[in-house]
Amino acid sequence: MPKPITCFVIQPFGEDGHTVERAMRELFSNLINPAVKIAEGRTGRQIICKPETETETPGDIRQHIIDRLINADILVCVLYSSHAGKMNPNVIYELAVAHGAGREAIILRHAEFYDGRTIFDFDKERTITFKEEMLERRNRLLIDRLTEALCAEIEKLDAMRPRVAFGNPNWDALGSRHVQYRLIKNINGLDALDNFSLAEMSRMLNSAQEFIAISDIELRHLAELDVAFFLPNGQTCTYYEILSYNVLRGVDVTLLTMDPKHPALSHLFRKFTAPEAADELQLWRQEIELAEKNFRYLADQIRAADEIPGQRKGKLTVVSVLSGIISARLTMTDEAAVIAPIFFHSKHRGGGPGLWVKNDTTAYQFYRKEFEDLVEANEARPTDAATGAVGRG
Repeated sequence: MPKPITCFVIQPFGEDGHTVERAMRELFSNLINPAVKIAEGRTGRQIICKPETETETPGDIRQHIIDRLINADILVCVLYSSHAGKMNPNVIYELAVAHGAGREAIILRHAEFYDGRTIFDFDKERTITFKEEMLERRNRLLIDRLTEALCAEIEKLDAMRPRVAFGNPNWDALGSRHVQYRLIKNINGLDALDNFSLAEMSRMLNSAQEFIAISDIELRHLAELDVAFFLPNGQTCTYYEILSYNVLRGVDVTLLTMDPKHPALSHLFRKFTAPEAADELQLWRQEIELAEKNFRYLADQIRAADEIPGQRKGKLTVVSVLSGIISARLTMTDEAAVIAPIFFHSKHRGGGPGLWVKNDTTAYQFYRKEFEDLVEANEARPTDAATGAVGRG
């Protein structure tokens, strides 16, 4: 069941007291609420859309608003003037934050706003103009136009396409292209990411254009996760499902895992006593084999799946490493990577700090080259004819 769609309304309040408050009540009652209800009926999706004054906001109100501006599924912005030419500063501030985050908004513009003059910043967005008297009763034309705009936004979400700001794939949301490194305080499996959420990891995977590269000694922490990730339409999914979605939309996915027969595995348990080490090694080998088996089964399922019309199907490849060592947990796309060094000779399988890096950094280039070298060295080994497994001699 898809999660409800969130719609955040950027609206004026406070200034001019009763006049603005009355206008916003009429706007929700006679335009926004009816349009939301019709859009729910047409799309079969639940839409949560409430006036900001009806939302509980514990803590810093600025943080709450900015979070909704960046993460709400749909934005609606009300440009309203109770006096000709007068702007409401909080609306302009919030819309500027939205634009900086690469978010487009459906504009509901009062005919008297800014003396009716055009503001270039809003020209390219879907704009619905209303007059004061139109808010006093339900205006079918306005409701239809807003309903169409909401349905169009929901269609974009359901099409599961990565969000593109203003039709420009090069839009630098929040100046993100100027941020090259980001420290992740602790990574102990993707289910315990600190200050880098699974929603962020999902957005990173879903924005891949050409490839996704994943490496770990065992991939167990990925294979055992239940519903935790998100498709672009907001629907929750498993790790297997998010990989399948990306392969079916044309992205090639390669997974590297250590071969259970790798001689280095027995040297990774020096912190254990002799009987513990033997038990841990056997358990680890079993977990490697199970996770690898599951991912190879997924690869077979994807190969058998129908292609999306007009869309090239990508390929999911699982490579078992017997030549060389996997030194880091890695999730990489053609745009960025999350890297966490594996702590050998300890009782913790991985964990510790990690790094998010952009594709123009030295760290990204180094780990991409290391990944490609491991793939090349191990894909050249014989293939198991019975399973189609790569690199299992």
